[in-house]
Amino acid sequence: MRRYTKRKMVSVTAAAFCLFMAGYSLFCGMHMTVYAAELVSFGKCVVRTVKSEDAIAGIPAGYTVKDLSIKRNDKEWHSQYFKFMLPVDAWVYLGGCYGNNNHDGIQTHVRIYSDKAMTNLWGEYGWGYWEYDNGFSGTLKKGTYYCSVASKYANFDDFTGDVNIMAAKMLSGKAIKPSVKPAKNKKSATVTVKDMTKESEGYMEYVKGNVKKASSGKAWNKAKRISLSGGKCSFRVKKNGVYSIRMKDIYGNWYLKKIKAKGLKQ
Repeated sequence: MRRYTKRKMVSVTAAAFCLFMAGYSLFCGMHMTVYAAELVSFGKCVVRTVKSEDAIAGIPAGYTVKDLSIKRNDKEWHSQYFKFMLPVDAWVYLGGCYGNNNHDGIQTHVRIYSDKAMTNLWGEYGWGYWEYDNGFSGTLKKGTYYCSVASKYANFDDFTGDVNIMAAKMLSGKAIKPSVKPAKNKKSATVTVKDMTKESEGYMEYVKGNVKKASSGKAWNKAKRISLSGGKCSFRVKKNGVYSIRMKDIYGNWYLKKIKAKGLKQ
């Protein structure tokens, strides 16, 4: 049996204690991070739907840090938090600017996380002094994203003003989700349509035929309008062929989807 001297026993005990404390600190640190994130209040960021990248330039701020005041030589980061939700997978753009012209005396950095505990970093960008990204763009999966926006003094004078976040998304044809279910007697079919944007004006229109444009065309003069309930609506068709469905969102964007009814007894 191995024998330990008193000095060796003290060394082993001290090492074991240090190892325990290191593990305990790591455990507490992880939980303190989650706990701190749970205490954060997330403001809502409006992610405006656009049909092209060219439309991004004119969008208003989706989230604003109001009346931020940073004094000259202030070394602290001043942080706020916001979140946004995507009802479907989408290409997303996030940018920013200052309400006080484009003040270059401070710097601002934004981090985007896919979890509320803010442990899974998805992307980041910044603008102002010492920041060069200016914006973030990429395809994100549907879900809720949590963001931090932090600003600090960088150069020149004091800063007092707003910090604005611009946010936009493009849905790439996923705005309307239709399904067709024929009746058992094959004399008709029920078409169910879902608004995947969660931002429609509350109705959809459909017409028989292959209409090329959602925003215009004489064919839409004969369209039937159906109100949405719980983000969806349904209608019945009795003839085979192509049907065109259109929807308008609260930003004025039109979406077009086509379905084909077949196998019905004429």
